Amino acid sequence: MMRTVGVAAAAAILITGCATGYGPKGMSGGYEDKQIDGNTYRVAFFGNGHTGRDTVWSYWMYRCAELTKEKGFEFFSIIPEKKGSSAVPGPGGLRTANLRSGDEGEAMKAASYYYTPGTSYTITTYSSSALVKMYREPLPPGVEFALRAQTVLDALKPYVQSGGSAPAPKREEVIAKALVRVGSKK
Repeated sequence: MMRTVGVAAAAAILITGCATGYGPKGMSGGYEDKQIDGNTYRVAFFGNGHTGRDTVWSYWMYRCAELTKEKGFEFFSIIPEKKGSSAVPGPGGLRTANLRSGDEGEAMKAASYYYTPGTSYTITTYSSSALVKMYREPLPPGVEFALRAQTVLDALKPYVQSGGSAPAPKREEVIAKALVRVGSKK
């Protein structure tokens, strides 16, 4: 009986709580990063039942750029993760995400079903995760494109600092502004 009351209380907090804010992972969500090697991290952002898909993507992308700058790098590429593997295979090993096709750590939807006597409900949460490879100039051979971290930070900063209340820039606009192709001075 006590366990049922505890589960019901926790579920009530989730339903009446606020959206996930930008910060390290806590009880209501947030970012989490794990170093893989000297310039590769697994970066994830977890929202709660009040945090929308676009907010999760924006916070996640902001964290990718922020971590890149914190670690002393200027550019980053996203390597999407697939179930059962650590990255997408491609010519010569791992390939970076095709940022225009939507596989840039696309926010994943998860539904949790809760039942308490007399009530049942569903809470949908989103999260986004991928490997982030960081670079300095010049970009190494084999890297066809990367995102300029400072440009991503500048584009998303007003949205992140407002806690999601300022208008969010469109994903395509953020990517188009930050995208650097090999041989391009952009």
